[in-house]
Formats: sequence, C-alpha cells, structure tokens
Amino acid sequence: MLSKAHMERGMDALRIGIDLGGSKIEGVLMNSDGSELVRYRIPTTRDDYARTIKALVDLGNRLRQGVPDETPTGVAVPGSISRNTGLMQNANSTWLNGRPFAFDLACAVGSLCRLPMTPTALLYQKQSTVPQRMLALCSASS
Repeated sequence: MLSKAHMERGMDALRIGIDLGGSKIEGVLMNSDGSELVRYRIPTTRDDYARTIKALVDLGNRLRQGVPDETPTGVAVPGSISRNTGLMQNANSTWLNGRPFAFDLACAVGSLCRLPMTPTALLYQKQSTVPQRMLALCSASS
C-alpha cells in the first residue's frame, strides 16, 4: 500500500512491472522517474502453468491496491511469443513453452497484456534500483 506522501504526489504516472523468473516472481510499483515505491517477491510456481498464471495475477492485484485501475503493467517473461502462432517459445521456464501465455494472462487479468516481441523492449533505459527489464517494459506499455 502507498504511503500518504506518495498519494499526495499524485498517481497519474505510476507503472507496475512484474518479472517472471525461474525461481522467483518479483513485482514493483514505480513512479514516473523509475523510483521504487513498493516491491514484492514470491517463489515461482515451477512446472505448473495454471498456478504460474494465478501467481502473476495475484501479485499484480497486490501491487494495484490503492492505485488507479488504469496503471500500466508490464510483464517480463523468459522466452518470447511466436509471431506465427502466438505461443510461448524458447522459455527456460519450460512449462510455458507451446502455451498461449499472453492470451491466458489477458483472460485471467481481464485486460490486454503487453509482452515484449523482441529483445529491444528490454534495453537499458537509465540507472535505477528498479530492475531495468521491468522499467523498460512498463515504459513501453504506456
């Protein structure tokens, strides 16, 4: 939950970034300059696709407490989405491969999910304590 000071500064430029890793899922709430406001970390639900989707949604909901519904959210995932099939490919979290991850996540969240199609979405943007992959994805999703 945001502090009173954060609430007073305005919430129009907030961003949420979630990083799905092989051993952890980490989420941050950031303001427009990339300063971290809130961070949560949970273990990755390995080898269970449905539980992985649920964990991402639950973490996103936790980060959204007290912030506007329209706050953009970016999700960094291992691997990529095939342009031909829309399915995950080349993920080191192998239980994601061959699955319609973006579609399933969007259905679970109830809104459009933006995932990177190329490594250029992960470019370093600026020095910050926030993992750069998250900042790049959140900035790209606005």
